[in-house]
Parts: sequence; C-alpha cells; structure tokens
Amino acid sequence: LFLQRLDAAGHPVAGWVPVASGNAAYGELQVTVDAAENVLVTWLESPVGPEIIDQYTAAAYSPAGALLWGPAAIAAPTTSVRRTAFLTVAPAPGGGWVAGWLDLPQVTSPLGTAQARRLDPASGAAAIFDLTDPVHPRPFTYFTLAGSGTKVLASWSESVHAGPSAFDTFTLFGRLLDAQGHPVAPARSLGVTAVRESGLSQLVSAGFGDDRFLLAWKSQAGPGAPVPIGAVAL
Repeated sequence: LFLQRLDAAGHPVAGWVPVASGNAAYGELQVTVDAAENVLVTWLESPVGPEIIDQYTAAAYSPAGALLWGPAAIAAPTTSVRRTAFLTVAPAPGGGWVAGWLDLPQVTSPLGTAQARRLDPASGAAAIFDLTDPVHPRPFTYFTLAGSGTKVLASWSESVHAGPSAFDTFTLFGRLLDAQGHPVAPARSLGVTAVRESGLSQLVSAGFGDDRFLLAWKSQAGPGAPVPIGAVAL
C-alpha cells in the first residue's frame, strides 16, 4: 500500500511513500486531509491474526509525506464474535480527524452501537466514545461521518420492524459531535428513507462551510423496482 502527493492538476510532487506491506489483503481505502494538510490513510486489513478476521488500520503523515504515527489499529477488530463495520473518517474542526463506525454482533441481528474517537496528528488515537446506548443496542444498517466548520455530523439508518410482514421502515438519524468526537447534542430523527424488504443500499454524507451538511442514500421499493437516490440538506 503506497501514498503519493499530487498537485492541483493531478501531477505527482513527490515519490511513492510505502504505507503498509505484508501477507494481507487491503480494502476500504480512505485518504482524509485535515485543516493543516496532514494526511490520514485508513484501510481494512485482512487477515492480521489467528483470531482476527479483519482490522481497521490507519497511518498519519505530515504535509511533506513524513510518517507521524502508525500503522496502528483504530477500532476493535472483527472476530468470530463481533464485527466493526462502516468505518468513516472526517476532518475534525481545527485539525486532526474523527473516526466513527458501528460495533455489531457477528450474527444475523443488526443490533449494535455507534462509536467514535479522535485521531490526532501528534498523539494518535484518543479514547473511544459511544454515540448510542450500548446497554440497549439499536438496529443499525449504515453509518457515515462528515466534518464542517465547528462540528462533525454522525449519521446512521435504523431498521424498525413495521409489522408481521418482512418489510421494515428505515429511518435516518443524525448526531452532532465536537472536534474530539464527543456528542454535543442528542440524536435527532431526520425522517424515513425507505420502506422495503432489504433496506438501504448506501449512505454517504458531506459537510460544507458553516456547519451545513448533505446526506444522500439509495433505496428500492422492491425487487426489480427503480433505485431512487434520496437526499436531505441540514
């Protein structure tokens, strides 16, 4: 796995920087730049141990490409008992990053908790915080983060069983975080995104300027039906 810095026209301005190597598969690559132009590379690595199925890992680099820290694990590994899913990184207000993900049981049930932590260019990963109640897990389907001027928005969809049929109602939720990844407001329902048998197929978010956000998702009314894209601006 390599990193290379490009200029605004897409031309290389430095050589390849080795990020990770070894007998492992890499996936879900993300490259996130903070306000000071420090670069965080995150990826899913598999396999990394006899009891670990896969592991979200990160390495931080200066604007010049010098390694600041890492590679280091930034979330609990996926094992035969629990899995970490939908890890997303957003630039934190003032510098550094916030990473968030879902912690789910390794079974068919989607019940789990959403978690987040700060990733600092100098000191690395801070403590993990629960964004939802770990005592009463919620039926999550997707998770995403977006950074803006002074806040980070954590968003997720939840599946609520609507009755005796196999169809569920999928509701979108959001919660504002500070630069440390701590919640600063209660979770808020943002509306129903879909009513169908299998749920959403994607959820993404972006932040703009003065703490404005855009969420978008794909859903489907049933097999063979069109796949519309829905969105909400906050």
